[in-house]
Amino acid sequence: MRYINNSKPIRFSLLVGGKECLVVADVKKNFNLSDLYDSLMNQNFAKWLSQIGETDLLKKIEGISKTDMLTQKICLYNLFAPNKLSSDSPNIDTVKELLVKRCITFDDLKDTPYGNNIELKKAIIDKVDNKADKEIVNRWCESDFELLKYVYSKKSYNVLNERNSRTLIDKKIVTDEKMILEIATKNNFADILGRYRKSTQNRNRVINSRGCEEKRRPKQPLRQPLRIKTLRNGSRG
Repeated sequence: MRYINNSKPIRFSLLVGGKECLVVADVKKNFNLSDLYDSLMNQNFAKWLSQIGETDLLKKIEGISKTDMLTQKICLYNLFAPNKLSSDSPNIDTVKELLVKRCITFDDLKDTPYGNNIELKKAIIDKVDNKADKEIVNRWCESDFELLKYVYSKKSYNVLNERNSRTLIDKKIVTDEKMILEIATKNNFADILGRYRKSTQNRNRVINSRGCEEKRRPKQPLRQPLRIKTLRNGSRG
């Protein structure tokens, strides 16, 4: 007797943004580029689209899977994100948009033409808000003096590590004494703090006519000249 398998194929949901998605609308609602990219790479996305009968989207996904990583992420974003990027292909603007939206990291750009782009690096510096970004920015600044200057010009020096903070002072990028002391105090640079305390003390010392050291006297406020009021009859009050 011949056995006929009448069982239906097992249907599965696509996990996106921590939610189980049964239809494309669910994917858009819970959009997460990292999850979609992983599903594209392991082919679960294509299987899921085939299962729910989304043939048009399936063709697009199969076409995307043959491109490079940046193109894949840009296309996935424009297909399923609530708001689209400015283009469907990699360029300086779309890459910057993905960086700013935290959809990619600078490490993703290592083997691409954008890996050493100064404009993109400055975009990251302008938006530093997590530990990973700080580590990347400090790595750049250790090998790129101009980027270190840019960090200081944007008043983002609080993201700098001890080495780069010291370089700011040693290379005289920062010259404002109040700012130097603020950076030195934050990083507990005992040598720099001691140096500036000593220079402050020296400024308050003077050598008198006998060659002896004495403290500089604080400036006295100028006295107002005495005003004499003349009365109408000629006498003075």
